[in-house]
Amino acid sequence: MTPNPPSFRHALSNLTRPLCILDSEWTRASTADARLVSIAIAKLLPDGTAQTREWFVNPGAPIDPGATAVHGITNADVADRPLFRTVAAEVAAFLEGADIGGYSVSSDIQILERELAAAEVTLDTDTLRIVDGLRLWQKREPRKLTDAYQRFVGPIPDDLQPHDALDDVRMTVAVIERMANGQTAAELHAEAHPDMVDPAGKFRRDEHDRIVFAFGKHRGDPTDDHPDFLAWILNKDFPPSTLAVARRELDRIRPPEPNPGAQPVNTEANSIDDGEIPF
Repeated sequence: MTPNPPSFRHALSNLTRPLCILDSEWTRASTADARLVSIAIAKLLPDGTAQTREWFVNPGAPIDPGATAVHGITNADVADRPLFRTVAAEVAAFLEGADIGGYSVSSDIQILERELAAAEVTLDTDTLRIVDGLRLWQKREPRKLTDAYQRFVGPIPDDLQPHDALDDVRMTVAVIERMANGQTAAELHAEAHPDMVDPAGKFRRDEHDRIVFAFGKHRGDPTDDHPDFLAWILNKDFPPSTLAVARRELDRIRPPEPNPGAQPVNTEANSIDDGEIPF
């Protein structure tokens, strides 16, 4: 555990029990198999004071270079740190009896629970309340089409009826016109979907421009590492664009073998002379 910063005061005046705001860093982007590298917690107490703790741990697994590019923690940085199981009880004790908060905190909780369970340490979540800054923002500033129109364009005219398909298209045109501010479609695409590979979002490009899986147990892994998963996708009911990416990637990794029974095409015999009309 690193030296802890001094306690500070907070302005949440109506707490009836502690609220632990936490954030964690992981070995990889995928929550499916990520391990904790660090976890920091600010425990906000009802009396207005806050206590902070931070733990760096040896994850027992390599840190993906893409994760290091995000949080800056290398394998060497944590090589001599304790394994999480040696501090698991301490982390759980600090969280005991508190609600949990954070920013998009569900993934942090998911990984923390998995690490605690592996260490055979129990965290009571029966009465747990979650305070998520991202979810609160989304609730307080909704993102429906009508909300976007009113924010970027103005009051909705009486001649536009929300949820009428054509009127929704008209409203969307107006919203994009205002948001584009002279940008091209290519520029808007690059801003909103910089890593897109297929429209369904089952694949994406990582920071090394590799095509990686964006879902499932191999989320964040390059397609090169799991050709069998590509083959599995090809046998499932995914959109055609997703299947096309899977097929291209699988053919790149495992080039199709030539069919020994195929007859060579005699291009000369099958050519059509000038002026000949084929029937």
